[in-house]
Amino acid sequence: MSKQKGFTLVELIITIAILGIIIVPISSMVLTSAKITKDSEDKLNATNIAQEYMEKIKSDDSLVLNNSKLNYEEGKYNIECEIRPIDDYKFGQNVVVGENGSDSIVCDYKFVFEEGKNTIESYKMSDGSTLIPSQSASKPRIDITCADNAQNKIKFSIYDSDSLLKSEEITRSGENESGKIKIRFDILRDLGEQLDINLDNKSSDVLEIYLVKSDKLTHEPNININKIAGKIRKYDDIIKITDKSSVENKADNRLYEITVRVKYKNTNDIIIEDKGYKTFLK
Repeated sequence: MSKQKGFTLVELIITIAILGIIIVPISSMVLTSAKITKDSEDKLNATNIAQEYMEKIKSDDSLVLNNSKLNYEEGKYNIECEIRPIDDYKFGQNVVVGENGSDSIVCDYKFVFEEGKNTIESYKMSDGSTLIPSQSASKPRIDITCADNAQNKIKFSIYDSDSLLKSEEITRSGENESGKIKIRFDILRDLGEQLDINLDNKSSDVLEIYLVKSDKLTHEPNININKIAGKIRKYDDIIKITDKSSVENKADNRLYEITVRVKYKNTNDIIIEDKGYKTFLK
């Protein structure tokens, strides 16, 4: 008798099981890859939408003054906008005014992240001299070390990530106020990466840090201050007003915080949240 060719039931079951072992992981990888691609595309779209609505609100004084919440729809997204007055900046309090730095904050040393440039400038304010020649850093880090009073030295170092770009040590002189070392950071452009500032104060004086932000910033700068040692004070959320277009207005506050959230309609999950500020002048 000739043997019949073909699969027995047992062989068929084994074959299906083997195919399942091979196909399931592959299909899972394909589905995961497709989901990652879709999530990335959604996040990019949501980021563009958030920026569009942020600019729309900041450019329209009436939207800021007459609303606390705004809601919009675009395709599969819901856009939630919250507008909150910052009580610490009511009219009658000081803010930084003037494109050329003619304001009330007098410091001994200054670092400037110029608008429209990718450079870091630094100055000794008593004579206007340059501390460190202009440097460019995609991931900026600035280290400041104050030696003890006997040495009377201060060292400034600029890094790009962990790579040292330039370092200068100078003798302290021409400081405005006895017992204090005042250093100012002017953030006049959006920072693509986090700015790290490391502070080591071995002197008996107080090291005071002033963080001054332009009112034209699209995004809140991400600044990390690491206090290594010594007496250190930080003053932040100081707004440098350069836009004179709204000299007369009905605002009760100088500063308003705007939060834009882009969500999926079907799940209400937040894809992106962006924060910005609108300033007014009397």
